[in-house]
Amino acid sequence: MTDKQLIGYWDKNLESVGLIPDIKEVYLKYVQLLIENKVPIIFDFEHLSLLLGRSRLFLASVINSNSNHYRTFKIPKRSGGIREITAPYPALLECQYWIYENILKTIKYIRLHRASLDKSIITNSLFHVNQKQF
Repeated sequence: MTDKQLIGYWDKNLESVGLIPDIKEVYLKYVQLLIENKVPIIFDFEHLSLLLGRSRLFLASVINSNSNHYRTFKIPKRSGGIREITAPYPALLECQYWIYENILKTIKYIRLHRASLDKSIITNSLFHVNQKQF
């Protein structure tokens, strides 16, 4: 489907739900912007939950108590000592992967902080030494 056909599709769908013309035009501008940027059209929280294949309750719990969606474990370092790893549980990891693949990966331009361009976690962390915490 071309961009023009997609916009036509959404125009018909928005018409069918009975939106008043002013609101429909706002939605169509939003849809057009997202189509042009090759990212998914997401209207609200419930729509996002449907796209992710997760319940609204699950997404709300991720937002309101995200620590419940991560596990922490320890692994030995080659140089001795222990490294603590915090990783998302599979359900959250799937959501993160979907967001990466369908939104973040397709964005043409993201303003990156200069520290994120370095190749080493050591050089990345040096920027944060003696910085105030908030």
